[in-house]
Amino acid sequence: MMFQRQPLTVAILAASLGLVACNSNDHDTPISTSTPTATTTVTVTPSLGKILSGRVVLRDAKTGVDLAPPKTLTPADNGVATFTVPVAKLAAPIIAAVLPTTAGKLEYADEALEKATTITVPVEDANKPVLRAAASVTPNANIGVTALTESAVQQAEKAAGGLIAQNINQANAAVKNQLKLNFDVTQAPIVIGVGEFDKLVNAA
Repeated sequence: MMFQRQPLTVAILAASLGLVACNSNDHDTPISTSTPTATTTVTVTPSLGKILSGRVVLRDAKTGVDLAPPKTLTPADNGVATFTVPVAKLAAPIIAAVLPTTAGKLEYADEALEKATTITVPVEDANKPVLRAAASVTPNANIGVTALTESAVQQAEKAAGGLIAQNINQANAAVKNQLKLNFDVTQAPIVIGVGEFDKLVNAA
C-alpha cells in the first residue's frame, strides 16, 4: 500500500509547486508606481503698454535655463503669456523677460502716443531682453514686467552674489520704497491697449 500512495503524493506536490510557480510569475510583472510630475501655471503680464508682438520667456534666475518653451505674443493674447511649469522648478527665483520677435521687432501700444509703436533691434540682438522681472513665485502666480521691475533686476545683478533670492527681494523692495508705492513692483499691471483707457477707470 505504501508504494501505491507515492504516485498520488508526488502528483499533489507537483500540482502545488506548479500553482506556486504561476502565482510567482503573476507578481513578477512590475506595477508602475510613478506619478505625473506636478505642474502649475505662471502668468506673465508685461507692460510698456500692451505688448502686441514680441516674445516672453520664463527662466531660472541663477542659471538662465528656460523653465518652459518661449511664448510669442500676438494681439490675440491680450498682452498676457501663460506658462505651464513643474512646481519643483519654482523652488528658486525666476526671471520673466520680454524679448523682441526673432526678426528683432517689439510692438506695443504706446499709452502716451495712443498708437502702436515698434522697437526695432538688430536681429543678432533679438535674444536680449527689453524688460525683465525677477521674483520668488508660488504656483499660479501672475508676474508683472515693467520698467520698475527692470530697475530692480539691474540693482540685484550688481549686488554681491547676483540674482539670488536675497538680492532680488531686497531690490524689489528698494524700488517700491524709493518710489513710495503701496504695491509690490512685481504685481501684475493692468495692460492698456490703444483706446482702452476705460480699463483704468473701471479698475479705480
